[in-house]
Amino acid sequence: GGTNIPAILVGNKIDLAERRKVTLEEAEQKARSWSIRYIETSAKTKHNVDKVFCELMRIVRPFKNVPREPGPPTNGGRLTNSNKRKKDKKCIIL
Repeated sequence: GGTNIPAILVGNKIDLAERRKVTLEEAEQKARSWSIRYIETSAKTKHNVDKVFCELMRIVRPFKNVPREPGPPTNGGRLTNSNKRKKDKKCIIL
């Protein structure tokens, strides 16, 4: 089957524009190439954080009742952090 996975590309830390590594155009182009939406955010100022979650819920909702293929065993839905480092945290919602 296809790999129609709902996703959003999120660029964080827009409050640190002087340290930007990826241009807006590059990020938007990558999102277009993956046929997904790109949203820039700042967790520090909370700019567009709600927008990301609202958009994610909007695009995930149609998949709610789609039958899924069995996957690998999980830990019962508990979130774990195998990486104990405090610095350079990343957020990936799968």
